Amino acid sequence: MISLAWLYQQYENLKKAHEEYLQRHCWKHAAAANAQPEGVMCSTNSKDNDKSGLCILGHRTSFFAPKPRLSREEKWAERENELLDIALHLLEQEGFAEFSMEKLIRNCNFSKGTVYNHFSGKEDCQAALCLRGMHYVGELMTRAYAFDGHARERLLAFHFAYSLYSRVNPTMFLSVITCRTPGFQEKVAPERALKIIEMDRYLFQLAGDALRKARDEGALPVDENLDEIALTFLNWSTSFGVCALTTTGFDTESSRAIRQRNLPLMAANLMMDGMGVMPSSKEWDYDKTWDRIAQEVFAPELTMLLHNQRPELAPQGEQ
Repeated sequence: MISLAWLYQQYENLKKAHEEYLQRHCWKHAAAANAQPEGVMCSTNSKDNDKSGLCILGHRTSFFAPKPRLSREEKWAERENELLDIALHLLEQEGFAEFSMEKLIRNCNFSKGTVYNHFSGKEDCQAALCLRGMHYVGELMTRAYAFDGHARERLLAFHFAYSLYSRVNPTMFLSVITCRTPGFQEKVAPERALKIIEMDRYLFQLAGDALRKARDEGALPVDENLDEIALTFLNWSTSFGVCALTTTGFDTESSRAIRQRNLPLMAANLMMDGMGVMPSSKEWDYDKTWDRIAQEVFAPELTMLLHNQRPELAPQGEQ
């Protein structure tokens, strides 16, 4: 006659054998479960939800799924973004003049050769940071132009987006100025320099598209003396100049007075009134529009800034 003790012992032996099997072959089950991230516990509680044959006699079975493998390109992008995060921190702490590849190498967990595989020098590293910022500006501008308003309000959203960018990350914003100097550009890797040119064209096209739409909607009058390229450049350079000077400041008294006024909005209204974009600032309350843009488009970023936090930037390789 089979005793209850014998049955229990057989159950324990079977359970132990099954768990040993899972430890040796869990990668097969992980593949079937779309390879859960490393450290995530995969488990089953009953036969009802047991789709991979992991449950024995209703016993809860668990295992750790292996981390999915990254492609060579994904590993490269992940490592480069980590290096750029460190470089940005160093630039914020010590400034552009004090930044060096030696400091970057000392503050990262990669070898000197690995770091130089990514960046030919400090100028190339700063150019990569500039490129990351340009991608982020493109994202903000795209969101700005989706604002639910008339043509001039959407143009105003562009100025808001650029002002927000300079506040979200002033160091990355100012890196654009550094990267424009001739001596600097000569030391940037040709492939990266080409990417910056391509992003310049893309961002300029975004800004131009908004003006073209304003003209198509009748909000911007046709002026033979001011072509589309000139208007786009003037609109953008006004926004950039105001943001650059308010970010860096120039003297104590002026800086205090400036911080008490909404200069990006004032500059945008002066520029668009001069261009003849309708309705004019005398006919429409653009202060209310500015507040609407803040609440309807960029509330998450502004909330984080209010708490001295920085919105997370998408890795450059994922743009």
